[in-house]
Amino acid sequence: MKKLTLITILFLSASILFAQEETKDTVNAGAAKEKQQFATMSQVLESKMFVLEARKVQNEYGNQYIVNNTLNFLMVDTTSSTIQIGSDSGLGPNGVGGITLKGKISNWKITKDESHGSFSIHLTVTTPESANEIFIDVSSFGNAKATVSGNKIRKFTYIGKLVSLKDSKVYVGTHL
Repeated sequence: MKKLTLITILFLSASILFAQEETKDTVNAGAAKEKQQFATMSQVLESKMFVLEARKVQNEYGNQYIVNNTLNFLMVDTTSSTIQIGSDSGLGPNGVGGITLKGKISNWKITKDESHGSFSIHLTVTTPESANEIFIDVSSFGNAKATVSGNKIRKFTYIGKLVSLKDSKVYVGTHL
Protein backbone atom coordinates (compact mmCIF):
# COMPACT_ATOMS: atom_id res chain seq x y z
CA MET A 1 0.00 0.00 0.00
CA LYS A 2 2.88 2.34 0.84
CA LYS A 3 4.47 1.64 -2.53
CA LEU A 4 1.22 2.46 -4.35
CA THR A 5 0.87 5.74 -2.46
CA LEU A 6 4.51 6.62 -3.13
CA ILE A 7 4.17 5.84 -6.85
CA THR A 8 0.97 7.92 -7.05
CA ILE A 9 2.66 10.90 -5.37
CA LEU A 10 5.68 10.66 -7.68
CA PHE A 11 3.44 10.42 -10.73
CA LEU A 12 1.38 13.46 -9.68
CA SER A 13 4.52 15.49 -8.91
CA ALA A 14 6.01 14.67 -12.31
CA SER A 15 2.73 15.61 -14.02
CA ILE A 16 2.60 18.97 -12.23
CA LEU A 17 6.24 19.77 -13.08
CA PHE A 18 5.69 18.84 -16.72
CA ALA A 19 2.56 21.03 -16.92
CA GLN A 20 4.45 23.99 -15.41
CA GLU A 21 7.28 23.62 -17.95
CA GLU A 22 4.76 23.40 -20.79
CA THR A 23 3.00 26.56 -19.53
CA LYS A 24 6.33 28.44 -19.31
CA ASP A 25 7.16 27.43 -22.88
CA THR A 26 3.73 28.59 -24.09
CA VAL A 27 4.06 31.93 -22.28
CA ASN A 28 7.57 32.47 -23.66
CA ALA A 29 6.41 31.65 -27.19
CA GLY A 30 3.47 34.05 -26.84
CA ALA A 31 5.71 36.84 -25.56
CA ALA A 32 8.16 36.29 -28.43
CA LYS A 33 5.30 36.43 -30.96
CA GLU A 34 3.97 39.67 -29.45
CA LYS A 35 7.44 41.21 -29.51
CA GLN A 36 7.84 40.24 -33.19
CA GLN A 37 4.39 41.63 -34.06
CA PHE A 38 5.26 44.89 -32.27
CA ALA A 39 8.48 45.22 -34.27
CA THR A 40 6.69 44.46 -37.56
CA MET A 41 3.90 46.97 -36.89
CA SER A 42 6.46 49.55 -35.82
CA GLN A 43 8.20 49.20 -39.20
CA VAL A 44 4.90 49.56 -41.07
CA LEU A 45 3.96 52.70 -39.15
CA GLU A 46 7.40 54.30 -39.40
CA SER A 47 7.41 53.73 -43.18
CA LYS A 48 4.29 55.93 -43.35
CA MET A 49 2.88 53.58 -45.99
CA PHE A 50 -0.24 51.95 -44.59
CA VAL A 51 -4.01 51.79 -44.86
CA LEU A 52 -6.62 51.48 -42.14
CA GLU A 53 -9.32 49.44 -43.87
CA ALA A 54 -12.52 50.16 -41.96
CA ARG A 55 -14.99 47.40 -41.17
CA LYS A 56 -17.12 49.84 -39.21
CA VAL A 57 -17.61 53.60 -39.22
CA GLN A 58 -18.84 55.36 -36.09
CA ASN A 59 -20.51 58.76 -36.29
CA GLU A 60 -20.15 61.60 -33.79
CA TYR A 61 -23.08 60.22 -31.76
CA GLY A 62 -21.50 56.79 -31.28
CA ASN A 63 -23.68 54.92 -33.78
CA GLN A 64 -21.67 52.26 -35.62
CA TYR A 65 -22.31 51.04 -39.14
CA ILE A 66 -20.81 48.00 -40.86
CA VAL A 67 -19.18 49.16 -44.09
CA ASN A 68 -17.29 47.85 -47.12
CA ASN A 69 -13.59 47.99 -46.21
CA THR A 70 -12.46 48.47 -49.82
CA LEU A 71 -14.41 51.75 -49.99
CA ASN A 72 -13.97 53.06 -46.42
CA PHE A 73 -10.40 53.71 -45.42
CA LEU A 74 -7.68 56.05 -44.27
CA MET A 75 -4.56 55.79 -46.42
CA VAL A 76 -1.14 57.18 -45.48
CA ASP A 77 1.44 57.28 -48.28
CA THR A 78 4.63 58.97 -46.97
CA THR A 79 3.72 62.67 -47.28
CA SER A 80 0.10 62.44 -48.43
CA SER A 81 -3.10 60.92 -47.11
CA THR A 82 -6.45 59.86 -48.52
CA ILE A 83 -9.61 59.86 -46.40
CA GLN A 84 -12.54 58.08 -48.02
CA ILE A 85 -16.08 57.16 -47.06
CA GLY A 86 -18.15 55.27 -49.59
CA SER A 87 -21.09 52.94 -50.01
CA ASP A 88 -21.97 50.15 -52.39
CA SER A 89 -24.59 52.37 -54.06
CA GLY A 90 -21.90 54.21 -56.02
CA LEU A 91 -23.81 57.48 -55.84
CA GLY A 92 -21.83 60.47 -54.67
CA PRO A 93 -19.27 63.04 -55.74
CA ASN A 94 -16.41 60.51 -55.55
CA GLY A 95 -18.15 57.84 -57.64
CA VAL A 96 -18.29 55.37 -54.74
CA GLY A 97 -21.17 56.78 -52.73
CA GLY A 98 -19.43 59.27 -50.50
CA ILE A 99 -16.44 61.57 -50.35
CA THR A 100 -12.71 61.20 -50.99
CA LEU A 101 -10.31 63.78 -49.61
CA LYS A 102 -6.64 63.78 -50.55
CA GLY A 103 -4.14 66.04 -48.82
CA LYS A 104 -0.71 66.65 -47.39
CA ILE A 105 0.39 65.27 -44.02
CA SER A 106 1.85 67.53 -41.36
CA ASN A 107 2.36 67.38 -37.59
CA TRP A 108 3.13 63.63 -37.64
CA LYS A 109 3.71 62.23 -34.15
CA ILE A 110 3.91 58.56 -33.19
CA THR A 111 3.98 57.21 -29.63
CA LYS A 112 4.93 53.61 -28.92
CA ASP A 113 3.91 51.63 -25.83
CA GLU A 114 5.79 48.34 -25.99
CA SER A 115 4.53 47.16 -22.60
CA HIS A 116 0.93 47.21 -23.90
CA GLY A 117 1.81 46.43 -27.52
CA SER A 118 0.16 49.55 -28.89
CA PHE A 119 0.82 52.71 -30.86
CA SER A 120 -0.81 56.14 -31.00
CA ILE A 121 -0.44 58.47 -33.97
CA HIS A 122 -1.51 62.05 -34.36
CA LEU A 123 -1.37 63.78 -37.73
CA THR A 124 -2.93 66.64 -39.62
CA VAL A 125 -4.10 66.24 -43.21
CA THR A 126 -4.61 69.47 -45.13
CA THR A 127 -6.70 69.29 -48.29
CA PRO A 128 -7.81 72.15 -50.54
CA GLU A 129 -11.23 71.85 -48.85
CA SER A 130 -10.35 71.39 -45.17
CA ALA A 131 -7.83 70.80 -42.40
CA ASN A 132 -8.37 67.48 -40.62
CA GLU A 133 -6.99 66.20 -37.32
CA ILE A 134 -6.56 62.43 -37.16
CA PHE A 135 -5.86 60.32 -34.07
CA ILE A 136 -5.02 56.65 -34.66
CA ASP A 137 -4.73 53.92 -32.02
CA VAL A 138 -3.39 50.58 -33.25
CA SER A 139 -2.39 47.31 -31.61
CA SER A 140 0.64 45.22 -32.55
CA PHE A 141 -1.73 42.86 -34.35
CA GLY A 142 -3.19 45.63 -36.54
CA ASN A 143 -6.53 46.26 -34.86
CA ALA A 144 -7.02 49.98 -35.28
CA LYS A 145 -9.29 52.91 -34.60
CA ALA A 146 -8.88 56.34 -36.22
CA THR A 147 -10.89 59.42 -35.31
CA VAL A 148 -11.12 62.12 -37.99
CA SER A 149 -12.37 65.62 -37.36
CA GLY A 150 -12.08 68.72 -39.47
CA ASN A 151 -13.39 72.19 -40.14
CA LYS A 152 -15.56 71.01 -43.08
CA ILE A 153 -16.48 67.44 -42.06
CA ARG A 154 -18.22 66.00 -39.03
CA LYS A 155 -16.23 63.91 -36.60
CA PHE A 156 -16.26 60.19 -37.38
CA THR A 157 -14.22 57.11 -36.48
CA TYR A 158 -12.91 54.27 -38.60
CA ILE A 159 -12.71 50.88 -36.86
CA GLY A 160 -10.85 48.11 -38.65
CA LYS A 161 -7.52 46.60 -39.56
CA LEU A 162 -4.31 48.44 -40.35
CA VAL A 163 -2.26 46.88 -43.15
CA SER A 164 0.78 47.92 -45.18
CA LEU A 165 0.05 49.87 -48.33
CA LYS A 166 1.31 47.03 -50.55
CA ASP A 167 -1.08 44.55 -48.86
CA SER A 168 -4.13 46.82 -49.10
CA LYS A 169 -6.98 46.16 -51.50
CA VAL A 170 -8.85 49.48 -51.40
CA TYR A 171 -10.54 51.26 -54.28
CA VAL A 172 -9.86 54.99 -54.39
CA GLY A 173 -12.68 57.15 -55.72
CA THR A 174 -12.39 60.53 -57.38
CA HIS A 175 -11.18 63.08 -54.86
CA LEU A 176 -12.83 66.45 -54.55
